[in-house]
Amino acid sequence: IYAIKAFQSRITEKDKMITKKLLDSATFFANRTSNNTIKGYVFYCSGWIDSRNGKPNEAIKFFLKGLKLLDKGHTLQDLKYKANVYSELAAIYSEWEDTENFGKYVRLGLSNALESHDIDNKASSQQMLASYFEQRYLKDSTNRALLDSALYYNKQAIATIQNNKEQVRLLSQLPFTAMNVANLYAQYFPSSYRDSIH
Repeated sequence: IYAIKAFQSRITEKDKMITKKLLDSATFFANRTSNNTIKGYVFYCSGWIDSRNGKPNEAIKFFLKGLKLLDKGHTLQDLKYKANVYSELAAIYSEWEDTENFGKYVRLGLSNALESHDIDNKASSQQMLASYFEQRYLKDSTNRALLDSALYYNKQAIATIQNNKEQVRLLSQLPFTAMNVANLYAQYFPSSYRDSIH
């Protein structure tokens, strides 16, 4: 509960000390349980907050510690949290333009999202995989298959959301991903594809 409150505090509060106190409380109680899922979640939370506070190296350390604990469990919750951690790692490596690690972690995120049957994670991972292929295409624009893959996974993310609206928690993912598709057509395709943008 303290970890969840720390998440919420980081999003809504301007006072970082409140978030830190909540996270300290989460860590305090996590250290007193043998439940690896809870411990892994608190490490995930710590990494998430550090990432948003501009401390990616510290975030990665927390994420990797969390994964070690979550790997010990085999519940759907463990898989869901692992998908979240992998997505966070992928985002950091994407920002650093480390294409190899970006691809590695986004694929692991999608794999765990599929196993956990979490629709939001699945759609988010599909969209992130599309971004990975677009990033690769920007480095090698002679390989149109990369652009096709970017379009494919964005469209897969849209289909995942549209086909599972009753299970989706973050419908904001849909317009964001649709914009990605439109931007790909607008930037990389001739004007004859204009209908695809709309």
